[in-house]
Parts: sequence; C-alpha cells; structure tokens
Amino acid sequence: MRLIGLAVVLAPTMVLAPMAVDAEPAGKIHRIGFIGFQSPGLESRMIGSFQDRLAELGYVNGGNTSITYRWADGNIAKYPEIAEDLVGSELDVIVAPCGPAMRAVRKLRPTIALVVRSNDIKSCAPEIATLDRPAGYTTGTIYFSPEATARRFDVLKELIPGLSHVGVLYQPTSDWEGHWADVEAAALKTGLRLHRAAWKKREDLPEAFDNAIARRVGALLTLGDGPTWSDRHHIIELAASRRLPVMYDFGMFPAAEVGLISYSVDARALFRHVADQVVQILNGTRPGDIPIGRPRQFRMFINRDAAKALGITVPQALLLRADQVIE
Repeated sequence: MRLIGLAVVLAPTMVLAPMAVDAEPAGKIHRIGFIGFQSPGLESRMIGSFQDRLAELGYVNGGNTSITYRWADGNIAKYPEIAEDLVGSELDVIVAPCGPAMRAVRKLRPTIALVVRSNDIKSCAPEIATLDRPAGYTTGTIYFSPEATARRFDVLKELIPGLSHVGVLYQPTSDWEGHWADVEAAALKTGLRLHRAAWKKREDLPEAFDNAIARRVGALLTLGDGPTWSDRHHIIELAASRRLPVMYDFGMFPAAEVGLISYSVDARALFRHVADQVVQILNGTRPGDIPIGRPRQFRMFINRDAAKALGITVPQALLLRADQVIE
C-alpha cells in the first residue's frame, strides 16, 4: 500500500473573527475544560491540532494554561457525570459537543462560557440564536454543509458511471434526521434516487447493508455522527464483504483505515478554529459575540486498492482533485 500526498493549498477552513492577544496578569493560569465523545486515542489528531493552535497563540498546556479532558468513551450517558465533575472546577471555558453534553453542562452552570461543536445549529437550540451572532454564553463550530452533501453525490456519480440510486446510511435519532429534506434536495439536483438505510445499533448494520443491496442501490453514503465514527471499522468491513461502494462523509485516519472514498470536513482545521474561539473568550470577548464557525474546506481521500477490488476505475480527473490517494 502506497500513500500519495498531493500538494494542495487550503483556504481558511472556517469563518474567522480577528484574533487579538491582550495583556494578562503575570502568573495567571487559564483553565479550560474539554469534553470528548470518544477517547483520547481516537481523537488524538484533533486534540493535537487544538493544543498546537493554543500554543501558537500563547496558551501552552502545562504552562500558562491547564486543560482538563474528560471522555465519554462513546457513551452519551456519561455526560451528566462528566459535566458535574468539570463544573466543580474553576474553569474559564468548556469545549463540548452540542446536544446532551451541552445540556448537561448548562443544567449545572447556566452562564459558563461554552465552545460547542456539532453537525448543525439545530442540535444547539436554544443556546444559539443565529450563526453570525449566537448571543448568550455559547459559540462554536458546525460540520453540516448542504453544499458538501451535493458535492458528495456529484463525486459518486463521477466515480460510478450510470449511478442512479444511492442508499444513505444514517441513524434516525441523530441530528441528520432534521436535515433529510436537505439531503433529498441535494440528491434531486444530481438526478439521484435515495434509499434510507437506517440503523440504531451495531447489530443493525448488516441488515441495513443487505436491505440497500436488495433495493439495488449502486452505492452508499454515510451521514456520520458519533456512533457511525465508532463503528467505522465494521462499516468498512461490511462494505468490502458486500462489495458495495461507500462514500464516507468523515475523514479516516490512519490511511490504512480508508475504505473506498471519503469527502469530509478537515477536522484538524476545525479544532484549530475551536482553539481560536477559546482564546477570544480568554481574552475577554463574550461567547455570544463570536460567530459560529462554518466549514469552508474539505478533504477527499481515495483508496485505489479498494476501487480495484470493486472493479472501479477511478477517473484521472478525480485522482487529481484528491488530497490523498492510496494505491
């Protein structure tokens, strides 16, 4: 297996507010809480990007900054306990996923500064008023982009000539349910019919794949959330064993994990932007005055080995647009 990295100049990934570093009292320790859905191992690259950006801006973990990490290990039922642990500390700001984690913190500390990350603004309601001016004590970043969904369908059609029917692998209880109309609209623009390949737990995935195949879909698209990411290895294995092309909407690392193709938000850049927002809060900006970050740049990975196994010849034009190619 050979990894080819193509030289790509990336535009700024998020809409950034101007950064300013104010003078601070000597010896002051800035205290940040961080809630992660997964574990340090699974989120190591994102954590590295987060801490690197903080350090670039003068906030060094273990120096003038203390970061307290707490992990849910893929279980949202742990959020209340984690929130209780964190809010008992003297923290300046907490970084957390939207939804249950955010609500668990807010139940205990209604006014603590929060920097959230989410698929979309809907899961942050009623914390965020608008994208440009959240108001209140919360800001953050979102992953969802209707334009990106349309691009994924376009790429699938380019990859698989004659493709007309696509299954969408997602969890009905996730944030994506509220965006189904957007997904359908994106498919309609590209002339594709959709099949809902819904699943709730890991044991449902083989049936979701088999039902999609029975309905003669030509490919699957994942609509990722925490559980989808947790079960990505199983999904990739099922795609290979069923010989069904799958487009993943989340980045997969290391390279050996890549299935056929992924088109995703650059998560490392997203966490750098989260660090920018944290620093703005530490410098005195009210969270509600900091615009919500939105994805502007995406990364595409293509695995030619997986494509060959499926009998797919990847068009040269698609290879040239990929950020990384495995062969």
